[in-house]
Amino acid sequence: MIKNIFFTICAVLICFVIWFTYNVGFFQSVEIREEQMGPLSLAYKDHVGPYHQIIDDISAVEAWAKEKKIPCKKTFGEYLDDPQIVEHERLRSLGGCVIETPPSDLSSGVPADIHLKEIPQKNYVVGLFRGAPMIGPFKVYPKMEEYFHNHQLQKGTSIIEIYEMANEKDLLTKYLFEIVGKK
Repeated sequence: MIKNIFFTICAVLICFVIWFTYNVGFFQSVEIREEQMGPLSLAYKDHVGPYHQIIDDISAVEAWAKEKKIPCKKTFGEYLDDPQIVEHERLRSLGGCVIETPPSDLSSGVPADIHLKEIPQKNYVVGLFRGAPMIGPFKVYPKMEEYFHNHQLQKGTSIIEIYEMANEKDLLTKYLFEIVGKK
């Protein structure tokens, strides 16, 4: 009897783990390519703290954009520090919307805690992943590092993740690692 209960619990746990890893996109592939992108017009809030807590800042910028009738089809996080080096409570990032309107056209009516900037056209190694952004650092980042190493490229210091909902269930994340030179 106890063996049956134990095996049932194990089977349920195994099914849950398989279901969870499938639904977060763990088995999805990562497409990597070099691409020139930009300029990117951004509306964002500054964030200091663990990267996974940036969602409130992104949501606040989305709400502001919606109120001002500024299209915000894509959101983003720009991660400025290496979490292997910087204490998690001091990690700096920017979170908000990729906007179609150039920042110079929106100079008035922007709250003090929302900033605007434009990133000029740059060369990036772009990783495309259809899965939960929470597993990106485990699934995408190592492949991007390997690409930089294999192609003898130097990368910039920040990483931009652009999040786009293709439909209710399909989230596409573009990981932008800037190419700053050759080794």
